[in-house]
Amino acid sequence: MPEPVVARLASGNPHKLEELRATLPGWRLELLEAETFPPETGETYYANALDKARFGRTLAEPAAWVLGEDSGLEVAGLGGRPGIESARYAGPAEDPVEKLLAELEGVEGEGRRARYVCELVCLSPALEELRGSGTLEGAIARVRRGAEGFGYDPVFVPDGEARTVAELGDAWKREHSHRAAAARALGRHPDPPLSVLFGAYFHQDWIINGPDAAAVISLYVDDATKEEVLGAIEEVEALLGSGLSERRLARTVRDMGLNYLPQADGMTHREWLGFVIETLEARLREKG
Repeated sequence: MPEPVVARLASGNPHKLEELRATLPGWRLELLEAETFPPETGETYYANALDKARFGRTLAEPAAWVLGEDSGLEVAGLGGRPGIESARYAGPAEDPVEKLLAELEGVEGEGRRARYVCELVCLSPALEELRGSGTLEGAIARVRRGAEGFGYDPVFVPDGEARTVAELGDAWKREHSHRAAAARALGRHPDPPLSVLFGAYFHQDWIINGPDAAAVISLYVDDATKEEVLGAIEEVEALLGSGLSERRLARTVRDMGLNYLPQADGMTHREWLGFVIETLEARLREKG
């Protein structure tokens, strides 16, 4: 019988711990012991989850893996809010569920469509990165119902159900939640090609310039399948075509696990990503 994966969840939320334990039976998962956790200042769920995982990596036992998690509720009629601000959507004296219902007063049909989103990032003792994403689609009820779950569960009705998550109960949630879906994806190690390139082949503490990057990219292409390399090229091209400013592009590249100093080569991050595409394509041609 294989040894369990010893891991720490960089969170103080025992409900999240129980959900993840149920979906990762081969893991010995505990909450990370910490007085405080990093503020959720990232622009994406992934960025926040990665920050938590990196923070946890500094405190966890050397042999333990570390999980960072971020999640939120996105409501169509609110333009996707509260989203990554879900935990801070209501003020200290406000009830977030009541605030949500008040904002949706008079909103009908598609405007009440919503989804839960979860992003998990796991860092190994060697700083290898695994990711898992999950969603739960549904709609917002008009009144709160049920006593189990937490957060917005009393008003979230999953697709195919007539009851809220709080009515369906904790056992149902452990199997069907967005967090359970993300954990199952994490267990399958579904690294997209680009995150494999940046997360596994570039150590997060390295400072990389062009010639070094070319050598590392060559190692990646040697190990990867043709489909994985083509997928990486497509992802870099999509990133370049995203219209992000240089500042946001730099942050995105950093969130992928790479500390690149463009001034070392006199290139911007946009120019450097173009160099990555050229190097990938050239090495793929050489490989045949």
